[in-house]
Amino acid sequence: TLARDPHGLWYVNDSFFHLALWGYNSIYAVSKNGPIWTQTMFVNATPQTYFSENTASHVTIDECGRSWLSVYNFGIVIYDEEGKFIGNFSLINNGIFDAIFVDNYVMYLSDNLQGRIIRLDPNITCSSDIFF
Repeated sequence: TLARDPHGLWYVNDSFFHLALWGYNSIYAVSKNGPIWTQTMFVNATPQTYFSENTASHVTIDECGRSWLSVYNFGIVIYDEEGKFIGNFSLINNGIFDAIFVDNYVMYLSDNLQGRIIRLDPNITCSSDIFF
């Protein structure tokens, strides 16, 4: 059985994907070996999001393997390809729900709480450190 309250999915291939769990501030790695699906916690974001009532909604993985976790009532939390915390950013009065990356890391964030789309251009690259 897979984790409760699956929400945001990031497809990797036909036998592996990442899963954000609504209400649990975590990302799981889900893989298939033969007919058996297994899940492993990849990230527990609660220490970085400060409050347990914040909830993970979607995960986006960039070309460098960094995981960008959208956390409702908080913002974005970023982890490296091994699941180690890199950084985060939050916006006042936000309900960040999902994120899309376009060229040069320009991001579009859906803000469900304010009913808007936010465009951010953090001027980062795959090789740059992330500072907000």
